[in-house]
Amino acid sequence: MNTIKKAVTLCLLCTVCTSLAQNHPCYFVEFWDKQNNHFELSNPSAFLSEKAIERRQRQGIPIAVSDLPVSPYYLDQLHQFDLQITHTSRWLNGAVVRCTEVVARQLRQLPFVRSVKFIGIKRGQEMSLPPPQRPGKSHKKGNENSPYGSAFHQIHMLNGDWLHNRGARGQDMVVAVLDGGFWMTDQLELLATARQSAFFRLSRDFTGTRNGVFESTAHGTRVLSIMAANQPGIMVGTAPAAQYVCLKTEDVGGEYQLDEYNWVVGLEYADSLGVDVVVSALGYTTFEDKDMNYDVEDLKNNAAISTQAANIAFQKGMIIVSSAGNEATNSWKYVSCPADGRQVLSVGAVDERGHRSGFSSLPATINGMVKPEIAALGESVTVAAVQGRYLTEKAHGTSYSAPIVGGLVAALWSAFPLAKNEQILEAVRASAQKDGQAGYGLPDFRRAYAYLSEKGLQFSQAKSSE
Repeated sequence: MNTIKKAVTLCLLCTVCTSLAQNHPCYFVEFWDKQNNHFELSNPSAFLSEKAIERRQRQGIPIAVSDLPVSPYYLDQLHQFDLQITHTSRWLNGAVVRCTEVVARQLRQLPFVRSVKFIGIKRGQEMSLPPPQRPGKSHKKGNENSPYGSAFHQIHMLNGDWLHNRGARGQDMVVAVLDGGFWMTDQLELLATARQSAFFRLSRDFTGTRNGVFESTAHGTRVLSIMAANQPGIMVGTAPAAQYVCLKTEDVGGEYQLDEYNWVVGLEYADSLGVDVVVSALGYTTFEDKDMNYDVEDLKNNAAISTQAANIAFQKGMIIVSSAGNEATNSWKYVSCPADGRQVLSVGAVDERGHRSGFSSLPATINGMVKPEIAALGESVTVAAVQGRYLTEKAHGTSYSAPIVGGLVAALWSAFPLAKNEQILEAVRASAQKDGQAGYGLPDFRRAYAYLSEKGLQFSQAKSSE
């Protein structure tokens, strides 16, 4: 079975049913175990792609029970009830179902069911959204003196251009972007290179709405462009040679914990494809149903579902780069989930002078770690424009500082392809100069490169353009 066909099969293991229901309650049904399962640890190719298996082997990570799909027998038993199974989760060992409260009570009586938790209302269609507004001035020609165009400063602040000049541009790396929509990504000229990848064709919508991956909001498009844009003289991103897959996990028509479960399922899908770096500009703190809200104490315990999944993803060999959130002026103040994860690289925002942006979540020590750990430009960030006659525009927020770092992490890893994910993160964190207002400060990818070289790691023989 070829890679693309196999990846589609793997996706079906994650998404069992995508038929739509109007405003149905959704529940997460957690199982006690994975018994009565025809999938076996000795045959991982039945549920993981070759690239996912290779990533584990390269980093000395064994195939574990958490990698196994949920028990098909248990799913068959659920199908005896009046419900729809929309997703399954290997890592959380359960299924997301749409059903009535009466059916949910019946499910709790099944001997293999550990718990049944209400996670929100699934609307059949997303709310109608106005056209995206330009957050700032747009640019037509960019900076003709630099191949990066007007994106030069946001990359140069972190010495990312030096990394690129060493030939490290993200080649052979696969990056997944988890977001609420990627409007116009399938058409924008700036993203033409990204669309050539076989992985791009595996992009998916995990929300179950009528809107597809490349509709709804342009938020994910802007995030992607910061890394993937590749039009010299106009805009070049932080990892222009990487391959990308777009995963829509956020239903922008509402805010329930259901979105967080979509995020987990999307992350598991990324793992099964063999993704190396995940960039997420989504954060979870409070919901429409206040009973689902997290509190600041939950940060200390990494209690959020998304945080738990992000930590597991790291254990599978991936690197998760998450925006810290724009919470400084809100009652929450600190990083949102999953940026609180101990094994998640959380990114705050600074202005052009390197000072913490007023909106960027305040630094806090969580489980002995400063969160957010690092920062990048989050004000007047150059992104792709999705409408009008200009190719780029300016945007603000930690949503846009995170992909600056995420792309450069992929570029750095492409220079040291045999490095483990923990070694890459260690180098990035060590490269930053400590800043009390921006975690460990701005990372310096030239220093990170030197750090890995001094550790004796072999770098790839990518051609330098110095």
